[in-house]
Amino acid sequence: MKQAQTFLLTLIFAISGFISHSQVVQTICSFYPTNGVYQNGSYPFAGLTFGTDGNLYGMASSGGSSGIGTIFKVTTNGSLTAIYSFTNAYDTAPPCAGLTLGGDGAFYGTVSFAGHNGLGIVFKITTAGAFTTLHSFGSGDDANNGNRPIAGLALGNDGILYGTTTSGPVNGSDAGSGTIFKVTTNGVLTTLFAFAVANGAHPCGTMTLGNDGNLYGTTTSGGTNGGYGTVFKATTNGILTTLVHFANTNGAAPYGELAWGGDGNLYGTTSLGGVGFGTLFKVTTNGTLTTLYSFRRGNDGENPYDGLTLGTDGIFYGTAASDSGGTIFKVTTNGVFTTLANVYEFGGPYAKLTLAGDGSFYGTTYSGGNSTYGSVFHLLLPPPKLSLQLLGGYPSLKLNGILGSSYVVQYSTNLAGTNWINLLSLTNLSANPYQFLDPAGVVPPARFYRAVMQ
Repeated sequence: MKQAQTFLLTLIFAISGFISHSQVVQTICSFYPTNGVYQNGSYPFAGLTFGTDGNLYGMASSGGSSGIGTIFKVTTNGSLTAIYSFTNAYDTAPPCAGLTLGGDGAFYGTVSFAGHNGLGIVFKITTAGAFTTLHSFGSGDDANNGNRPIAGLALGNDGILYGTTTSGPVNGSDAGSGTIFKVTTNGVLTTLFAFAVANGAHPCGTMTLGNDGNLYGTTTSGGTNGGYGTVFKATTNGILTTLVHFANTNGAAPYGELAWGGDGNLYGTTSLGGVGFGTLFKVTTNGTLTTLYSFRRGNDGENPYDGLTLGTDGIFYGTAASDSGGTIFKVTTNGVFTTLANVYEFGGPYAKLTLAGDGSFYGTTYSGGNSTYGSVFHLLLPPPKLSLQLLGGYPSLKLNGILGSSYVVQYSTNLAGTNWINLLSLTNLSANPYQFLDPAGVVPPARFYRAVMQ
């Protein structure tokens, strides 16, 4: 009976084992010139968005036929194509934000220095490259609306797009603080709220739609604690509540998009503050702020810019640029921080990561790659590897995983069932494999083992 059980367990791990023991960062494409022209674009500042065709779409802040930016498509195996080049006419770039996938399969976005008045546009583009300007700020009776939309757009449950401007309204009593607006997919724009410094100023991050139907976002300055920025909640009809007034010691200048956690709280980044180089924070929907981590330079990176992405494991992943390039990191909801990769060879990552269906991530670097003009990379997070042998009548298990990560080893007596029982918890896994015995020994019924990253 012992021999049969040992063979069965060994067979299971021979099938399910994974060769790699650590995360892998792969550059899948770089922005190269052709005959001296960066036709596909260069310097991608923002992140990527999956289209309904399974390809990734983004914007480059330079390059293209006019040298002022492109909208590009990249396949997951690295084939890069510009589907649109911004021109010097009415869509003057550079674009800074990512794209938002609409319910119609088209993408929607903003450009801050564009349009007939050079005060920004909202646009639509299909995957085939058909470009339409939906709204041009600052024209005609638009003087009381904002201008300079730097952030991306949030798609509401009503099919309407919601965004912010960093300046305006032009004739407002507090000109220059920015607005919240909504715009239909056929270009009808309505200003919902104008910021007034005390409740925040200059929103630059894309707003997040909550499960409650409200919009959540940040402003880079303003507020009542010295002007270090805010976190706000806004209804879709323009009622704003300031949730957090940053005070520098707990963060300053939040630029990024907020992310929802499985616990119903919001998670985000500030580009400055804390001990000086930015923070990671959690905030409840009623405004209770917790600083999870303060960046201290060095191997951790510094100045996280564009927010966090929730992984399939319930952990948040993000990027931080630095003078030497930058880092990719993860942080748990209770603030356990791990640097996953130093990406100095890939260039500075400024944008948030994009989660793929297989649990991996895609991202961009503003420079670096195999050229110095930016790249698209793929971050693979392989599962842990368990190996098994019989030692003195007891199952001896060996766990390999990602350095610094936490795991739970579980067992079940029914491989087809869902009842997995915790056997051992490991935190801050070292570079060496962790080996241990199952004290139950080898007795009926047979046990099946697995390791789950926390």
